[in-house]
Amino acid sequence: YMKENLNLGEHADLRTLLEKQALRETLDKEILKAIPVPSEGATLRFYNENIEQFREDEATRVFEIFIRKRDDQEGQADARARALQAWELALTEPDFNSLAARLSEGQARFRGGDIGFVRPGFLPHAMEIAIRDLADGQISDVVETRDGFHVMKVAGRRRAGYRPYDEARGKIAFKLRMG
Repeated sequence: YMKENLNLGEHADLRTLLEKQALRETLDKEILKAIPVPSEGATLRFYNENIEQFREDEATRVFEIFIRKRDDQEGQADARARALQAWELALTEPDFNSLAARLSEGQARFRGGDIGFVRPGFLPHAMEIAIRDLADGQISDVVETRDGFHVMKVAGRRRAGYRPYDEARGKIAFKLRMG
């Protein structure tokens, strides 16, 4: 279908761009083939000699439903009411991710509400307080911040320590390979 309707002869700039892109991809593959893959010993040695690069702080994995504040009083009241409704649903619906994708107004909605692992000091203070004592799977109360209203779910905690070698190996090999 595309071939029939797209005459590349009429679009010389597009054809040139596609040819350059194909050439660049081919060259990248050839260059990568020429660079040796580091040995297991080399990656392990790098890990052990640079262990501090793999230190991870304690962190909490958080999902959220975010309802943005409005400028006027009526909009504020509406936002607060929608946040309370989202909280009530979060307490009863088992799939927080789908709920966040449906109700949240923040960017995390595209990831089912996942804002990732957050370290202490990363979130606004009110949010930190709200999740501090929650167990895995628990839902926070509605939290008001400068930007809006948040309903959060804790989905795991990571203790401070070092990323295991098995998790770091791929990035180390890439780093060693690319210089």
